[in-house]
Amino acid sequence: MRLSLLMLTLPLLTIACGDKDDSGSTEEADADTDADADTDADTDADTDTDTDTDADTDADTDADTDVLISFEDSAVSYGCEGFGGGEDCAVETDPTDSGNTVLRISKSSSAETWGGTTMYTEASDFSIDTLNIAEGQTRFTLKVWSPRAETPILLKVEDASDPTKSVETYGIVSAGETWETVTFDFISEAEGTAAVNYTYTYNKASIFPDFGTSGADGGSGTFYFDNLTEDF
Repeated sequence: MRLSLLMLTLPLLTIACGDKDDSGSTEEADADTDADADTDADTDADTDTDTDTDADTDADTDADTDVLISFEDSAVSYGCEGFGGGEDCAVETDPTDSGNTVLRISKSSSAETWGGTTMYTEASDFSIDTLNIAEGQTRFTLKVWSPRAETPILLKVEDASDPTKSVETYGIVSAGETWETVTFDFISEAEGTAAVNYTYTYNKASIFPDFGTSGADGGSGTFYFDNLTEDF
């Protein structure tokens, strides 16, 4: 009788042990699955982060590509040449931001109505890189700091080798003593001046602060300009 009981007990123990081993294997498999899921989640998170970083980098690059003259590139020799009372000009530190460089034009009290300054990156002919002016691509902007509001700024571009090939247009500063982005659209040429011609080379740019008002009549003052930029 004892032998019979022993023989019955052994299979039960074997079954119990087998159940325990299977349970352990299942738990290990579950743990492996969780670890794999965590790894996949981490990989996805890293991929998303990398994608976001790449997108941000691309956005920053795109934002900078349309700035034609920034006065910030150490590899470029920026300069200016004044005329008609705009001779006092310089590329210098922004008085409102010591980390920024801008073009200053001081229009004198004896300046002509047309007193202004040519900004350039090539001193031999006072030229800049050719502007990409074409049909549907005629809008440009300048950041302007003016000593007074409601001030007309004339922007003229021309062929550095042929001044008869030019186009000019106005932008208006609406506020005084603050930086403002002013738009210039050469499809709307200044009255009495030549219309834009898409076959011309426009590689010289001049700025006329408070155009039409002489220094003696209140047109004098110090103006700052920055970031000639394509707006198309």
